[in-house]
Order: sequence, then structure tokens, then C-alpha cells
Amino acid sequence: SKFPGVKNKPEWNDGTMGEVILVMQQGWGPRKAPRPGASRFPRLVPTGSATKQANLLVNGTVEARTEKIFSVESTAIKTMDDQYALLVAKRVAGVAAKAVLADQIAQRNKALGMVAWLALNAVDRADLRQWSTLPESFQVARVWLKAGTYRVSAEGLDESGVADGERMPEREVKVLPGKKSFLSWRSLM
Repeated sequence: SKFPGVKNKPEWNDGTMGEVILVMQQGWGPRKAPRPGASRFPRLVPTGSATKQANLLVNGTVEARTEKIFSVESTAIKTMDDQYALLVAKRVAGVAAKAVLADQIAQRNKALGMVAWLALNAVDRADLRQWSTLPESFQVARVWLKAGTYRVSAEGLDESGVADGERMPEREVKVLPGKKSFLSWRSLM
């Protein structure tokens, strides 16, 4: 009753069936780059991927298609954008500290103070360090099967839903009654 859009499927209550669940880590997460016009501040830029989804194949037959359950890309970009004001405040404090330091040097030697100010600001760039191995999204495909042994693989699909040549190597999966078998695949295209 809490989920009116979910229709009960007979296989959910069939004790002879088991479930194969493919967890796909799709693509690469966004990359940090300097903001245009404000090189001291980073922003996250989507990297793009050829593979957008995948078909789950059982014994060579398409049984299910992955569905996105979490977008690392959109979450990371929104989080960074939400923290932009704090980042600007920190940078302003850093520039102020550099100005004080350069002024202290300039009080003793004006030319050296100017050189210090220029040098301190010339090296000030956006911090582009990040976790670069995160996927763009997490996707899941599920299929219910009678207990037994199956050959399971996955094929990557492009934006149009056409196979793009990327494949998860075939694996033999033993499906047990009432149990779940999990597979994990990282799509890198």
C-alpha cells in the first residue's frame, strides 16, 4: 500500500526462483577544471561516456536493461556548486593573508614586497585534486530465473540503445532458489 506503482510479480513468491542482480559502475565521474574567468576557483566538468546503459544477457539472450539508481556526477557537481560561496570566502582570506605578508616585506624593501605579492599570486591556482576513479553513475539490472546454472554477461549500450562494443566477460552463475546472486561490472567507455 505504501508503493502503489509497484505491481506484485508471481516470481517474487515462487520458492523455485532466484534472482541475478547486476550492479554496473558506468563511466567516469566529473573532472575538476579551473572556472572560466576565475582560474583560482575549480568547477566540476562532466567527462561524458560512450556507454550509457547495459543489457543483462542470460545464456546469450537479453533479459533486462540497467536502470540508473544514483548519479555520482550530478551529486558531485551540485555539492561543489553548493559549497562555492565557502570556497570564495576561503580564497578571499588567503588573498588577504598574502597581501599582509607582502605589505610586511614592502615595509622593509618596497621592490621586494612587490615581487613577493606577484609571486604569491602567480602560484595561486584552483585546487584540481580529486577522486578521479569514481564512476559517473551506478546502475542496476535484475532478472528472476529458475534455480540452475547460467552463462551471464552484459553489453554496453550507447545513447540510442544500440550495442557499443563494450562487454562484460561472460561468467557462470549458479542461481539458488530464494537467493540473490550479485555481479559487479565497471564500464569504462
